[in-house]
Amino acid sequence: RRVLFRSWEIPSFRQDLLRDVDLIEEIARVVGIEAIPSRLSAAPAVPGSADAAYDFQMMLRQRLSGLGFSEARTSTLISAAMLWQETPAIRLRNPLGEDQAFLRTSLLPGLLAAVERNVRHGAKRTALFEVGRTFRASGAEEHATTAFVLQGETSSGGWRGEPVRDLDWHDAKGVVEALAGRTVRLQNCTATAPLALAAEIFSGEARLGCIGQLAPSAARALGAKGPVTVVELDVRTLQESSRQQPFAGIPKFPAVSRDLAIVCPRDLPYADIAQTLHEAGESLLAAVEPFDVFVDPSGEKLPADRKSLAISLTFRDAGRTLQSEEVNAACERLRQGLKAKLAVEFRE
Repeated sequence: RRVLFRSWEIPSFRQDLLRDVDLIEEIARVVGIEAIPSRLSAAPAVPGSADAAYDFQMMLRQRLSGLGFSEARTSTLISAAMLWQETPAIRLRNPLGEDQAFLRTSLLPGLLAAVERNVRHGAKRTALFEVGRTFRASGAEEHATTAFVLQGETSSGGWRGEPVRDLDWHDAKGVVEALAGRTVRLQNCTATAPLALAAEIFSGEARLGCIGQLAPSAARALGAKGPVTVVELDVRTLQESSRQQPFAGIPKFPAVSRDLAIVCPRDLPYADIAQTLHEAGESLLAAVEPFDVFVDPSGEKLPADRKSLAISLTFRDAGRTLQSEEVNAACERLRQGLKAKLAVEFRE
């Protein structure tokens, strides 16, 4: 028995041809897929803000992984004991248990619990991050957040005798700058338990989040022998303020460096000095790097309310070799600018 299907005859033994698509597939096999004209049946959707947010979060994961971090996934539901700095939280109406009664207000408690487990198992270095959502009781809002924790040694050392030191505040700041693609500014703020030190992180005028170091007692409770540094950032603000890092070719001409020995008030932030130098508009200035800080609480060599900063200035031109006279002139202009704006002094 043969069944006539439009202009095609289907053999009776082909019981698998039941739908239009089954017959279309057989036609493509007979005449060849290349003989069938293509047709665009749908247009790709225009990328929206949700796509941009997803791509940025994936970029954060890739960049943090490239910086040596491991991603952690902690629970969104936490107990009252895991509320970060006693921040008001949203409580579930019908929780499964008291250990899952609240929506988390921060990613840090879960990460610190993971750090404790790693330390208990003998890890000498722990670098964990998470990208997830946090929830605020005020306004019942949820926010995309990223956080990371640093604890332990920079490296395990080796036969070459590389120096080993503890990961600290400056390492965490460097990670934030790698994520933001620009220099960030820290502003001290009041530290509340379990933090001993805390500061807000700014990119321009935008507040990205906060950075802190656990109090020694809180670090010992985790089993850590050295400092434990934590950072938490708002993903949306970070996305709006971040920029693509510029890339340039390897310089063909040598750089020239000059050192500044600055004496300034002890409470003057280094960020103000660096900002003044960069905003001076010196086209030859390529880099600013501090390499020494000296204070004397006794007041014998330096007044107790003053500090001495040693800063290295790097000058370079992409198209020629610099002359000593023009480098000295640029350095002198920078000195005068610092003296005029910040009223600093210089040690010869």
